[in-house]
Amino acid sequence: MSVASTTGVWANIDPREAVAHGADLASTRPHLLPFPLMSSPAAGGTRWAADALGLAVQLLPGLPADIGPAGWRLLGGRAATAARTLDARREASRLSRAFDALGEYAESSDLPVLVSVPGPWTLTRRLGLPDESPVLGDPGARRDVLQSYAHGLLGLRERIHRVVAGSPDTPLDRVRIRLVEEDLDAILTGRVPTVSGYRTLPAVPDAHVVAGLRSVVQRTGEGTILSLPGLSTVRIGGKDIPHTSLVDDAGVRHLCVPLRPVSWASETDPLAPALLRQWERLAEWTETGGGVWLRIPGEAAAAAGSVTSWVEAAALPWTRVGMGRAGLADFGILTGEELPTGSVPLLPEQASAQRSRTHVQMAGALARAFADQAG
Repeated sequence: MSVASTTGVWANIDPREAVAHGADLASTRPHLLPFPLMSSPAAGGTRWAADALGLAVQLLPGLPADIGPAGWRLLGGRAATAARTLDARREASRLSRAFDALGEYAESSDLPVLVSVPGPWTLTRRLGLPDESPVLGDPGARRDVLQSYAHGLLGLRERIHRVVAGSPDTPLDRVRIRLVEEDLDAILTGRVPTVSGYRTLPAVPDAHVVAGLRSVVQRTGEGTILSLPGLSTVRIGGKDIPHTSLVDDAGVRHLCVPLRPVSWASETDPLAPALLRQWERLAEWTETGGGVWLRIPGEAAAAAGSVTSWVEAAALPWTRVGMGRAGLADFGILTGEELPTGSVPLLPEQASAQRSRTHVQMAGALARAFADQAG
């Protein structure tokens, strides 16, 4: 049976509304209640901003951080032992409000919760050292951030568990973590630019990347979902290494990939071969017991009635690679705005509270439609 959720990114300053709508969705079917990542007015009140990195740095025990000219950076020297910065206190307050809302709507409900956070390598790639140089270029700093983040994510799971568990004996796996990794290929191939943009940082060995992911997944659990921009291969040491091979070595068993609209119905479309290869890899992944979540783009909220077209966007390539439509019922569905992880974490111009509500409605409608494929 299809399970659905949203990313939790909500274009509103009130976390109660976000959790209330998510709880309604989760209570009607075996769905996951999204943990809210709240936004703030930005760009003169014309846009919304949601600081996913601000959430992540709150999960780095022993590594205080603030916002510098290039974004979030670790603090050193006297600053590291001083009181928490205004930036950190603001993000901690936002996190506390999210927990208060979660407790109000989900306490002792046994609702499973999905938390979307930047992946460990996305955080490492975006985080700076005290002098603004990138953490990614310092092996010692990389190790410290990855280890701290792994422990911080475990602490987050345990904190959420205490809020939503019906009893202390409730399994911790009711809290699932989604790690959003957008830059793994650039990190593995040495294509991450320095702050100046004139050079690139050296490639991080694939063994280190896999080990970093594994250390986090060991603490976030078997239900961890790794969100990637697509499934393909990455060229390392003259060889094309499948993404599925890398993440499998890291202990990941659930993948989330974007679902693209059906605009390539013709096999002569130049996009068709690459997209079909991705679906072939998804089919191979499911045949080895891996789970798949389909990430519905945020703009789908503008056409909430077109549920059928999104089902066909999955059914067409899935059946072309030789799989049956009934298998679509096993896919998870994820809607909502994606986590903004840049130095200016703006949501799309179209983001609004109404669009966020539509994402919740779409999640439920799509899950029902995909479940119906099982006949």
